[in-house]
Amino acid sequence: MALPKLNNTPMYDITIPSTGKKTRFRPYLVGEEKVLMIASETKEEKQIISATLDIIESCIDDDIDVRNLPSFDAEYLFLNIRSKSVGETVDLIMLCSNCEHEQEVNVNLNEVSVDTPEKKSYIIDLTKDVSLQMRYISYFDTLNSSDEEPESDVTRLYDLILSSIEAVLTEDERVIVKDETREELEEFVNGMTQKQYEKLSNFVLNMPQLKLDIKFKCDECAHENETMIMGMQNFFE
Repeated sequence: MALPKLNNTPMYDITIPSTGKKTRFRPYLVGEEKVLMIASETKEEKQIISATLDIIESCIDDDIDVRNLPSFDAEYLFLNIRSKSVGETVDLIMLCSNCEHEQEVNVNLNEVSVDTPEKKSYIIDLTKDVSLQMRYISYFDTLNSSDEEPESDVTRLYDLILSSIEAVLTEDERVIVKDETREELEEFVNGMTQKQYEKLSNFVLNMPQLKLDIKFKCDECAHENETMIMGMQNFFE
């Protein structure tokens, strides 16, 4: 005799931030959470991100290439899946800005948001004749490319900038970067002026993130605190 199915899994509606496309998702199950926990215990970023993306892919009721989603889309989807699976609130340790007292603050994950620009195409002008078509980096792009030594912040930013360039535009052609070699792309970027490179840095550094405004009254000095936390990792520390 076959074992019975325990639960009818509920489905929830959600809107993907970068596209405005509506989809549905279910909570993750014990077996899926186990994979994520095992990956988390390794402390290896690649395994954790791979497990996270596998869970998103399994729980989303749509044919979405989650590995090419902008990183903030993936984080937003996972945060919502996690909130319906484990709980919609989480306790964070916050620091009072007045007396530096550490205090536990209960945060509602349903209030986390992502601000995305209305435009869907991102063009950066380098000269009057050459522009770049940019794209938001995916969750995979945020991985440290080295398996041995961690990258410096400068090198990591440089790699993310390379990953965010989709095409080089001239008056006569559109050169797709993925069709070129890494060496050719590096040579192109290394030939930029500081002002040109700064435009690319600003695009990457100002990419949309998960964010939540938090207000709390300090238990120690009664100071009214207001702060903002950004990025998925900060909701689970």
